[in-house]
Amino acid sequence: MAKIYFFVSILSLSDIRFEYIMILWQKMNNTDNTSSKSPFKFPTSGFTGQNPEKDFDSESILMPSASQRRVILHHRYHSDDLTSILFLSKRGMSRSPLAREIMRDVISESSYFGRIRTLARGVTKAYDQCPLDGRMKRHCGAIGISINGFSRFSTLPDLASAEIIVTLDQQSDNFVENHAEVILGHVRPLGSFLPRGSSPYVSDPYERPNDENVDERYETIVSSVKLGCKNLLSELPALLQV
Repeated sequence: MAKIYFFVSILSLSDIRFEYIMILWQKMNNTDNTSSKSPFKFPTSGFTGQNPEKDFDSESILMPSASQRRVILHHRYHSDDLTSILFLSKRGMSRSPLAREIMRDVISESSYFGRIRTLARGVTKAYDQCPLDGRMKRHCGAIGISINGFSRFSTLPDLASAEIIVTLDQQSDNFVENHAEVILGHVRPLGSFLPRGSSPYVSDPYERPNDENVDERYETIVSSVKLGCKNLLSELPALLQV
């Protein structure tokens, strides 16, 4: 198991195909290519480890189905100790960190304290490791919470290990749909936890009309996320079936 984490840490899952990680891991852990326990069939010669596209002929490899990959990925990155709620937004710099901290605060005053972890990710690779929104930091401070650090791009393990994924914008919904094969948890837009008739998504703090009051836009975002997280907490028993 340590070996697969080593591979994931040095190779970006968005840069290489997930199948190759599985193949390399299996190659390291099973020297008998004909073992009945292996779900793969490996070429018996020509493996260099330097060029997966060249080393492995896709026609000579029996790859697992989409459902098998989903289960394998889920089990490798799923923690049995804590339930995960993953918030996704376009950049991961403002709305998803806000939702993570508000949800964490809500959970801390409930019976779920210590049993659920909250995560925030972005779905646009270009915004990975960007400083978080300074204006959002100030608005968070006004309600007694803080967001710090840098944005993080969502990986396949993030999606696979989450019991609940909450999307905050259309880009996040598209991202989840494009990676549906690895997702086992519930996927809901934040708007589904808001009053009937509400928008399914939270307004983008960066994309706004020039004549709109900036602080009012941020206050609306904070208010919507607070209400959505509060209502999400009340639906956790049904979503988690506990």
